[in-house]
Amino acid sequence: MKVALIVPEYTANIIRNVAEENLDNMELDVMVYKNYLKAVEIVEKVQKRYDAIMFAGIVVYSFVKSHVKEECIWGYFPLHESSLSFAILKALYIKENIKNISIDTYSMESIKEVYDFIGIDFDEVNVMLYDVKADSYNITEDALKFHKNNLKNKDNICIITALSDVNKQLNIEKISCYMAIPTKSIIIDSFQNLYLRYTAKVNTNSRVVAIFIQIDFPDDYSIISKNEYYYVKEKNKVTELIYEFANKIEAAVIEFSYNTYILISTKKILETETENYTNIDLLRSIEENSLNRISMGIGYGKTASEAKYKANEAMIKSKQCQNENVAYIIYEDGKAVGPVKSKFKKKSNVKIDDKLTKISNITSVSVKKILLFYNAINTCKKNRFTADELAKQCDMSYRTVNRTINKLEKYGYVEVVGKHFEDGSGRPRRIIKFNI
Repeated sequence: MKVALIVPEYTANIIRNVAEENLDNMELDVMVYKNYLKAVEIVEKVQKRYDAIMFAGIVVYSFVKSHVKEECIWGYFPLHESSLSFAILKALYIKENIKNISIDTYSMESIKEVYDFIGIDFDEVNVMLYDVKADSYNITEDALKFHKNNLKNKDNICIITALSDVNKQLNIEKISCYMAIPTKSIIIDSFQNLYLRYTAKVNTNSRVVAIFIQIDFPDDYSIISKNEYYYVKEKNKVTELIYEFANKIEAAVIEFSYNTYILISTKKILETETENYTNIDLLRSIEENSLNRISMGIGYGKTASEAKYKANEAMIKSKQCQNENVAYIIYEDGKAVGPVKSKFKKKSNVKIDDKLTKISNITSVSVKKILLFYNAINTCKKNRFTADELAKQCDMSYRTVNRTINKLEKYGYVEVVGKHFEDGSGRPRRIIKFNI
């Protein structure tokens, strides 16, 4: 297997040495970037020459993924608690104050898990967390500003970063920081997983697996069902996510009916990509990005026809779990496993319009207006707007948009994140961010 490793200079030699000493089933070419923005250009030029590409981390992987289509197998070194533990323990050894930290990229849940593991009461820890937006062109600048502002406003602070560009700049400025880098075990495991995906891909004799996916219609009293335009928008969004999942598992897609899809893949690819069905990415994507629900059935068989029959049976079982995104699997011997649910932390059993109704009840903003904003967010694929942009996108008056924004801001569903000067002059316009 021929692999291109896309990494910053800081970790290039560490990863290369581990790979050369422990992995003999691949040919590794290391490609170093000085800034994560350059990774896009590198991947565009080289990916057709390789069986797989390994990225230094999820941030650069996600950024490149938003700009470049995958034409080979892609992987990355995950944000693991062991890397964070190493950085925190190193800081503790240097006698830094690890109870007052400025940190980026990691989730609060992961940070708490590490502190619990090393025996420090998390209630005693002051965590200033920078939430990285992987599609941003200013990750380095924004994260640097965040850490330096915290350092300016707080005494005796410990900076921990998972961003190599941030680590590099802080070192240049002689500011103490600790970088969470992939451990040896993470590096080896990640390359081995990449190799498993590669072998699954090239194994043309893999057993056929069929997947039935049905988009569940809203009930008769649903807000969405009363508006055909928004229902179609939501349905199309789910369809796009289904095709993305199909591409990931290299499946053929059959649009069986208006709301039902059949995917044909292979056993090895599907089981590898879903981590043996412990992490079905499509279920998580639906939870995070859509108001709709799906029922998924996965069927095994000696023939495609047998696999399809079992997949349909499995989907019928999934439909019995009302208002949830779930999957059932039926194997060749007839054994059924499920329901398999999303790993997404915020999964919910509520009906598709409950989220919008709840916001409406709290803020006294009509569901129709909230639905217009929700549609603008998904149509434009962003959650930051000026009032003028929203007015044009939603076909509402500027004054109405401003009044609505003020109501949503009062309850935390909107926040002002900056100012915008039209043509560099005049009164600044608020840049608002939606939290819905």
